[in-house]
Order: sequence, then C-alpha cells, then structure tokens
Amino acid sequence: MALVSVSDLTTYIYCKRKLWLSRRVRIKSPRRDFNSKAKLHLLHSITNLVYSRTELHSVTDFMFGTIREIPGEIIDTEISLDREKLFGRVDVLRKTKDGYIIQEEKSSDPPSGDSVWPSDLLQVDAYAFLAEASPKYSPVVGGIIIYNDLIPRKVKPNPERAKEILGSVTKLLESNVLPEVEANIKRCFSCDYYPLCQVLPQKGRLTDSQIKDRFNAK
Repeated sequence: MALVSVSDLTTYIYCKRKLWLSRRVRIKSPRRDFNSKAKLHLLHSITNLVYSRTELHSVTDFMFGTIREIPGEIIDTEISLDREKLFGRVDVLRKTKDGYIIQEEKSSDPPSGDSVWPSDLLQVDAYAFLAEASPKYSPVVGGIIIYNDLIPRKVKPNPERAKEILGSVTKLLESNVLPEVEANIKRCFSCDYYPLCQVLPQKGRLTDSQIKDRFNAK
C-alpha cells in the first residue's frame, strides 16, 4: 500500500469517490490552479513578515486592523514528517515553554467569524499526529490557522481523529470497487470530477479495472 498524504485525508472527508478515482484509478483532475502555489508562497511571505517583525506592527495595524499576537517563536518552516503510512509537510512550527504549535497558512477566504474550514482543522490534526512521533517536535500543545485575512485562528489539535481517518483512507484505497457517491449538489457542481461522476453508477460497483478499460485510464 502506497503512502497516504495529509491532502488525501482532507479529500476523503470532502468526497470518498474523488479520492478513490485520483489515487486508486489514477485519473488526474481535469482542472488545475497553476497559480495556487504562487499565491500560497506569497501568503507565507506576508504572514511571516507581519508576525515576525514587531517593529512593523504599527504599519500592519493601519493596513489590516489590530494584529493578534501568536504565542511562541518560529523554529522551523516547511517541515516534512511521516509516521506509519502518513506523510505531510507542516507550514510553520512554533515553540513555546509548554510545547509546540502548528501554524497552517491558507491562501483561501476564511469562513465567517473566527471559525475554520473542517478540512483545514483536519490538516492540523494530522500534522499533530505526525509531530507526536518526533521527539524533536513533541508535545504539540496547540494549532493556528491563518487565511488571507491574516487573522490567526486558534484551534485544538486532535491527533486521534487523524489516525482514525487514516485507517478509513487506507481501507478505501485497498478496495478495488468504486465507492458509492454521496451526492451533494453544491459540492458536486464545483468538483473537477463531476462530469465523470455523471457517467459512473451512483451505487458504485464497478471495479478499477473496468473503469480503466472503459476510459482508457492509465
């Protein structure tokens, strides 16, 4: 069984079939945002500038409103970690007197208020699960998610949740049978695999070999 990425976990809670088609049948997404990496890199740079230089706070207060303090100091960025069958790369790790804080940065718009998207919370859970296995980055005592509004939102990591979903993802990808689709009109219309799902049976049942033969997927 191939390794599972943290992104696979978030795709799983979005749609099991999307993950299965991508990983098991290896049908690539019809659309790709080629600017996403550049946008995220820019966000990382701006975030680090805003929250690591105290002398800039008077300027950022004027531009973005009141800047919330983030506890701890940055000790590492873009940290690749793996544990069991899972791997991922943490944006930023901070160290406090009590332990470590995972900082995840997103170029997307945030939900309303101080809430966070479920997939982003799961990412923090997964990174905490990975960091727990490293004596260098353990214990993990908190998480921060920053969207393009540059407001840090505090979350409480739940490593056990990530471990549970990892088990479900592993089981899904070991199956050669197309999973049943859980239709959601709003979600499905925005999915890259929506046109393909329209010609696949809703109840699943086809095998990966049958799908590859039908669509010449390699």
